[in-house]
Amino acid sequence: MWLEAPIETRITRVAARQADASDADANVARAQGDIPIGDLRGWRRLSAVGTPEEISETIRKTLRL
Repeated sequence: MWLEAPIETRITRVAARQADASDADANVARAQGDIPIGDLRGWRRLSAVGTPEEISETIRKTLRL
């Protein structure tokens, strides 16, 4: 599964992190958006917009669990 979210969503999420192991910030999120993903053959693209519970439910439905 390849989870995708708009840049605004990714920036909001990294800005909200506190005491997190990741040192990624808004600049990193923006830079990642400039990197070509390439061929995702074999990967299922899903939206990562929503709450963790909503995203998990989308994944479960996709996997038919």
